[in-house]
Amino acid sequence: MGAQLFGGVGEETFYKHPSEHIEDILKSFMLRLYIEFHRFRFENTESPFESLKGLVITEEEIFQAFSCGKNREEDRSSEADLVKLLDFQKQIDAREKASREKGIRLPLVHLSEVFKLSSFEFSCVVLCLAVELDLKFEKIYAYLQDDVTRKSPTLWLATRLFCRNFEEELAVRQYFSPDSALSKYILNAEELSKSSLPFIMKPLKLNERIVDFLTGNNRLDHFLKPFACLNPYAKNNNLYKEYENSLFEEQILLDVKNSANPFLLHFYGSEGAGKTFEAQLFCEKIGKNILVIDIMKVLNSGQALKEVLDRILCESLLHGAVPCFYNFHFLNLQDITQRCIVTEFFESFLEHGNAAILLSETRVDLGELKDHWVILEKAFNIPPIEERREFWEAFGRKYEFKPDVNMHELSLRFKLTPGQIKKVLREAYSISISGGVGGKVTLDSILEAYRRASKINLGSIGQKVEPSYNWKDIVLPEDLMQQLSDICNFAKNKAVVFEKWGFGKKHPRGKGLNILFSGGPGTGKTMAAEIIANKLGLEMYKIDLSQVVSKYIGETEKNFYKIFEEAKREGVILFFDEADALFGRRSEIKDSHDRYANIEVAYLLQKMEEYEGISILATNLSKSMDEAFIRRMSYCVDFPFPDYALRKRIWNGSFPENAFLDEIDFDFLAKEIKLAGGNIKNIVLAASVAAVSEKSPVKMKHILYAAKREYQKAGIRFDIDFPPEGRGSL
Repeated sequence: MGAQLFGGVGEETFYKHPSEHIEDILKSFMLRLYIEFHRFRFENTESPFESLKGLVITEEEIFQAFSCGKNREEDRSSEADLVKLLDFQKQIDAREKASREKGIRLPLVHLSEVFKLSSFEFSCVVLCLAVELDLKFEKIYAYLQDDVTRKSPTLWLATRLFCRNFEEELAVRQYFSPDSALSKYILNAEELSKSSLPFIMKPLKLNERIVDFLTGNNRLDHFLKPFACLNPYAKNNNLYKEYENSLFEEQILLDVKNSANPFLLHFYGSEGAGKTFEAQLFCEKIGKNILVIDIMKVLNSGQALKEVLDRILCESLLHGAVPCFYNFHFLNLQDITQRCIVTEFFESFLEHGNAAILLSETRVDLGELKDHWVILEKAFNIPPIEERREFWEAFGRKYEFKPDVNMHELSLRFKLTPGQIKKVLREAYSISISGGVGGKVTLDSILEAYRRASKINLGSIGQKVEPSYNWKDIVLPEDLMQQLSDICNFAKNKAVVFEKWGFGKKHPRGKGLNILFSGGPGTGKTMAAEIIANKLGLEMYKIDLSQVVSKYIGETEKNFYKIFEEAKREGVILFFDEADALFGRRSEIKDSHDRYANIEVAYLLQKMEEYEGISILATNLSKSMDEAFIRRMSYCVDFPFPDYALRKRIWNGSFPENAFLDEIDFDFLAKEIKLAGGNIKNIVLAASVAAVSEKSPVKMKHILYAAKREYQKAGIRFDIDFPPEGRGSL
């Protein structure tokens, strides 16, 4: 009767839905249990259990579980049951093959294939899955294990059902070692580890994620959601069409599809340059999903890196996805612990997958990974001018602009990647709305958005400067003003010269602007730097060289390296103030530290030449600079001490329009107070505060009193012959 009890598999040639496949697998498994039930039943002597009902499982309950009545003679297992079981499996195999040809993925088959499960391991998965889907299996398992409390499957039950002899029972124990695919990814490891029972009697339970997958829930592992995403990128983006033409040769794509070689793709370059898009496009070409993991978020999450990578491997295989590690450069492969964990992951992945992708901002030395993987590296650079203009125009179609916005000028001014352009426009739109200009994007909002996008972290050695000065705020000789204007024009138009005219290939180094500002304190060096930053719409960072220079040999170079590595990602202006701290050490060589100062200066100059942005050195010691150093500067601007005419212009422009003044003699102040613009600014501010405290307009007496204090600060004798109306109450 057993052969007729369980019916047969479906009549369709292929499975229309995975549930049909699981149903057939469970039918086949039920028949196997039925055979085992009879074998167990006749190995044991019968006893009356009626008085122990609830404490034992009777044969009648098992017959009911198999949906048949108790009849010892009719239902005794026979050869027909074994034949039926074999026939079941042949029909299931045929339908699985037909489903594969139709492109229908069956979760149980997929799980077995990607983890390369043996027939025993596959049977263990079915053994554990059955009890997750139907509680009647608990009763059957308890009966077969002769213990009413043992409702979960165990290794003992698995070997009894699926092993033919003792030799096989010993051999299959390898599948439950901690490093096996079955234990590591499919079974619930906690269930195996927490029980104090002999190993052969420990309960076997499927990982919850595996149960979800087998029952049709294709969600991403909840554990991974904070730092991983499946297929997050938009497809068929015409803006990136140029990348499609640069994809790898068709033979490489075929090799990946056919698992001929394990490929590790390493894409590196600036944020938003197209690395993620090409990764997505590559996966589309080989017919795979992409699972993106943000390494920075993983490291910040506090989760154990090994556990995360184990789950990533499992999830990649379940979804047939290529793991793509974003921000891979945040991993410290010099750290032996991290390196071992990462290497172990890729070694494990080699057994199951054949492609992985690494995305980083800088090129990463992959070390021993080169021994096992075919490494394909590709650098992603900032697009040339014309392409940048296309991106500005394409991304800008969704916004309205004020007349002062010119896409061509923006492409010249900012060396941005497509992703960065999109972010700047979005931020500029938000700024425009907040500013109440009717939602139209202005040039000022774009400049502000660009500044906000800066992510530089220089710690205590650098300070972000918000440029607020403009041309009207500085008073310099006409020739110097023209020099500053030349610097701005060079910065705005050098992209055409280097990229479009081809000077970049002819002069591969020295594409940046190295500028020397020399002059006494308060002569306008810092203000001029801010004006350049404001005019170009660039972020500016003021670097105090007295904080950078270290007494420890080699430490200064490390600080310089950090500064330029941070700056090159954003293209900011670096303003090195107090350069005397470095150059002053070169004047006289007395010991090894003095000799090393020359090396530090040479290293700074090297980094400045490599940097494609703007570097400004401010010093009081221009006369001590050697000719070789001056020659390596793009511009040298000497800020003179202001003469009478310049001082008068400075005094006239020092007070804002809203200030209250009472008969100030600017001509007298310019003649008698021989101080630089920075000192004059201090005097004006102090005088204004004094006037407000007296509820009075600013008078000569306030200015002269503040001037006296400024002279005292500088250690200069205050000896000025004041006109009678200027003496006041001094």
